[in-house]
Amino acid sequence: MDRVLILSFQPQSGKSTVALQLTDAYRQQGRSVVLMDYTADQVARVALDERSAADCVGVRGVAAGKEVHMLSKVWAEEVDDFETVIVDTACRLEPARLDYLLRQINSVLLVVDVSQIHLGEFEQQFSELIKRIRMVRSRLVVIATHCADQGLLKVVQLRQKLDQFQIPLVMKLEQMATPSQIESLAQMLLSEEMRVDSVSGNRLGRALHTATVRAGSMVGAVETLSEIAEEVKQSLGSECADEEIESLAHPSVAMESLQEKNRLLAEENERLRRS
Repeated sequence: MDRVLILSFQPQSGKSTVALQLTDAYRQQGRSVVLMDYTADQVARVALDERSAADCVGVRGVAAGKEVHMLSKVWAEEVDDFETVIVDTACRLEPARLDYLLRQINSVLLVVDVSQIHLGEFEQQFSELIKRIRMVRSRLVVIATHCADQGLLKVVQLRQKLDQFQIPLVMKLEQMATPSQIESLAQMLLSEEMRVDSVSGNRLGRALHTATVRAGSMVGAVETLSEIAEEVKQSLGSECADEEIESLAHPSVAMESLQEKNRLLAEENERLRRS
């Protein structure tokens, strides 16, 4: 059984809409799906109840109890016969309730509203969440919503915060997700690439983190090379070794010079061997 917990730190993030869309996506794959709604306003469950019977074949909505001691009973009675469980939660969960839910599921979807985000507060909340997720080693997928309201700046800042934990931002939504985006999201939530280990992020996040660090090092090296060339030029004077300094400032020129020297050495070695 695949069990997906949908979380957000902010109200009006759009997570209930995403919960409904994921429910539809899994149903279209031929899965039986139960949508468990742990929120106070029950937006997702009510919207599901208002659909026609034809649109709800293989789907069931459940209003989950609020008390921690009732959760196991609701889970056992309402969920066992379904292949996929989508759990929509309130944005403020008590630690005991969150810990219980995390032990029951194998995937977490965190929906971040970048139009409401306060980066310092988010970092603290995410740090606490990732500690709990590492204990159960579930999958973790993070998406950003309302990106059109804030432009790229907040999205870039969010990516930087997540990269500290080696977790990728896999999707940014300017408005409601398209069917293809939801289909991709549904697949990622079941992918082992998104599983968080006990000490770091998920596999995709670690790969992207390594690539980002490597790219940053390469960019820094190129920038430093030009700075070194300028320092050498100032120390020796503009008339000294201009050709070598020019080669230093432009790595491709230096490489061509090295290749030419190697070619000449090879020719000389061949001549000596024949003689």
